[in-house]
Amino acid sequence: MSYYIFLGSERGADRGVFRQAIFSPAFFRWGRGAFDRLFYSIVAIFRIMITLDQVIYVLPLLGITVSVLYYAMVLRNANRTRSAQLFMSLHSEMSSMEGMARFLDTMYMEWDDYADFERKYGSDNNTEAYAQRLTLWNTFNNFGVLLKRGLIDPEMIYDAAGGPIVMSWEKWRPIIIEQRVRYFGSNYLEN
Repeated sequence: MSYYIFLGSERGADRGVFRQAIFSPAFFRWGRGAFDRLFYSIVAIFRIMITLDQVIYVLPLLGITVSVLYYAMVLRNANRTRSAQLFMSLHSEMSSMEGMARFLDTMYMEWDDYADFERKYGSDNNTEAYAQRLTLWNTFNNFGVLLKRGLIDPEMIYDAAGGPIVMSWEKWRPIIIEQRVRYFGSNYLEN
C-alpha cells in the first residue's frame, strides 16, 4: 500500500505533481529518483520558507545561546581549577618537610590503652605532641569538609593523600572515638 502527498506549488521544479511519500515500501528502493523522493518528502513534511527577517531574528538568539553555553563551560572550568587550588593549598602544608615530620612523629607514638595515651601524649602532659596530633587531625578533617560539601573530587583526595589518611584513621580511631565520648561529642572530627 502506498501513501501519496501533494508536494510543492504550481510554480517551481515539481510543478504540482503528486509524489510518493516516505511511508511507501517503494520509497526504500534506492534506484533512480530515490534522492528526489526523499527531498520532496522532507520538503512536504516541514514546508519551511526561510526569509531574511527570520534569519535576522534567529541569529541573535543563536548568539545568546552560544554565549550562555560558553559561559557555563568557563564557570565549570573555573570551579574545577578553584577546587584543585584549594586542595593543593591544604595538601602542600601536609606534604612539606614539617608536615611529613609531624605525620611521622604522630605515627610513631605508642600506647597501651587510653589512660596510657593521656599520660604520654595528652594535652595536659605533652603540649607538643598534642599540637602535632591536632594539626594533622584538623588537616584531614578539612579534607573531609571540602569533600562533604562537594568542593573537591574524592579521587583527587585518594590519589594525593589516601594512604596517610587511611593509616592515620586506623591508628587514631580508638583515641578519637574515646575523646568523642569523654570530651567533644559525637560530631568531633566526623569529616
